[in-house]
Amino acid sequence: MVLSIDTSKTSSIGLKLKQGSKILADKKIAARLRQAEKLLPGIQQILEQEGLDISQVREIQVVVTGETFTGLRVGVVTANALVYALGIPIRAVDESGREKKKQIIQEKGFYIVFPEYQKPPNITTKYKD
Repeated sequence: MVLSIDTSKTSSIGLKLKQGSKILADKKIAARLRQAEKLLPGIQQILEQEGLDISQVREIQVVVTGETFTGLRVGVVTANALVYALGIPIRAVDESGREKKKQIIQEKGFYIVFPEYQKPPNITTKYKD
């Protein structure tokens, strides 16, 4: 069972459950700038809809390129945490599903992925001195 996580869009989260080449579930979640709030509940929902438990996931695939700086970080950090907790492999892909091997490193016996930002972040604040 492969759990695919895509937080590369500013307005949504994409989740898929795959077994081999068969897609068991495909869920889009509206999450305009709210990926951090909606990702884990979305994962729980998609697993429950299929009558599965997180322990049945054998690999995580995560999109590491895209239009949103923070969204990519949320998806990648969540994927890395699940991989570490479950002791399973991880695969980094771009938005079209092509593998991004340069975005994976091995650290202390497990693999972690890093986002690939397509442009510098545009971080603003309402705070003024």
